Amino acid sequence: MGEADLALDLRYALARLSPLLGTHLMGELQAFGHLRGPLNQLRPDLALRVESPGAGPLRVWQTWAGTLKARTGGGGDLALTQVGSGGEARIAALLDPRWLPKEAQLVRGRGRLRFQGSPRRYNWDSRDFPLDGLHLALGARGRLQPLGGLLAGKGVLELQPLLIEGKARVTSPSVAGLALKQLTATGRFHDRHYNLTGQALPQGEARWPCGSEVSGAAASGAVSRAASCRAPSLSNWPPPGPSGAVNLSPTGAAPAIWVT
Repeated sequence: MGEADLALDLRYALARLSPLLGTHLMGELQAFGHLRGPLNQLRPDLALRVESPGAGPLRVWQTWAGTLKARTGGGGDLALTQVGSGGEARIAALLDPRWLPKEAQLVRGRGRLRFQGSPRRYNWDSRDFPLDGLHLALGARGRLQPLGGLLAGKGVLELQPLLIEGKARVTSPSVAGLALKQLTATGRFHDRHYNLTGQALPQGEARWPCGSEVSGAAASGAVSRAASCRAPSLSNWPPPGPSGAVNLSPTGAAPAIWVT
């Protein structure tokens, strides 16, 4: 049986791949090029363009372009570069014979975020990775809020179903209008809930914006705090510890934080 040489010109909503990876995907994929080889072992040689990709609670309002090329023996290599302004950024991934990511690395400037494993369980580690450009869905309505800061840490990512956990330090973090000097924490995201324990160093008069709500599940039961436009600064809630640090813990005045 001869080999095929198929021309491909495709526009594809990434949401259609959500059942395969076990988590909600967003954005659009465009692919142009050829699929060659036996019909049961087609080898891609494609140019790719990805618009506004997202997974789970995270989304990036950027465009990425690059290639997907087959490897001898199965699987392939994915290489993408950010298009336009926003600084130098690139993604490199090794795909297994099922075309699922086996290794992936995202580099932005001098920072790096790396994943190794399978969709059932990836180990991740980060070094000074810039969060600028990422958006996180918060609140019952899933309103996207811009992130900021430099991420360093390590942990686990599972996609079937989605679970993210790890230990991290974020320098100059910001989200939903709240800016800090540094956040050192152990965190977990699972079943649309965020849990965070650690220590935050405030800077200036950081406040939650109007209408925001932070809820926590302490050992003694659920607690919550809804902030107004003139809410006390973070340096006064929870009460600061030594050296002005704010302690976040699952018990006491500062419960673990989760947002739905």
